[in-house]
Amino acid sequence: MSNNLETGRQLSPFIKTIRLMDGNLMILDSFNSKMYKLSGEYADNIEKSILNNDLSKCPQYLTLDNELCAESMDLLYKDYLKSCNFLQLIILPTEGCNFRCTYCYENHENKKMLPETKESIINFVEKNISKYTALRIEWFGGEPLCNISDVNELSQNLIQICKKNKKPYYASMTTNGYLLDVETFRQMFLKNKILRFQITLDGVKETHDLN
Repeated sequence: MSNNLETGRQLSPFIKTIRLMDGNLMILDSFNSKMYKLSGEYADNIEKSILNNDLSKCPQYLTLDNELCAESMDLLYKDYLKSCNFLQLIILPTEGCNFRCTYCYENHENKKMLPETKESIINFVEKNISKYTALRIEWFGGEPLCNISDVNELSQNLIQICKKNKKPYYASMTTNGYLLDVETFRQMFLKNKILRFQITLDGVKETHDLN
């Protein structure tokens, strides 16, 4: 009988683990919107316990009864942020959106970035990137794909800045996915190096369309 059944502990469905190239283990807690980094033998033991479905040696934060280790995990999270040392920017290329979700708090005015705003972003990154280990961009909105031209322009400028300074470039995008056809995806992924897309879905088709 597994220790899970003996102890009554269950792995939280909100916990995901990722093994990094440097050997560290990243743990994503999507319920609490937090990420933790574990290293060395401790990381190995935790990963082994999860793979074997044996939570007897897992800390409480990995399981459904995860309130006991909140303080210690907050410290781990802060350590993770310090170790990353990324220059992280959230860029809204437009406030406009092609959807009108009933719960959305934005006004969706069809405003796009001014030329001086784009220039300010480029200048800021050029001036500060040397202080950081990498650049991380999150495209947000509105619906960012409603202003593809500015996404393309800024992406290419920022990628070149990182290349010049020999810094890694990471990008992701939050989108409703409606304009993300195959050709647009190829452009965003291959040319603009947007490696992750968070697509907002409100359940099954019938529920999603109601919103």
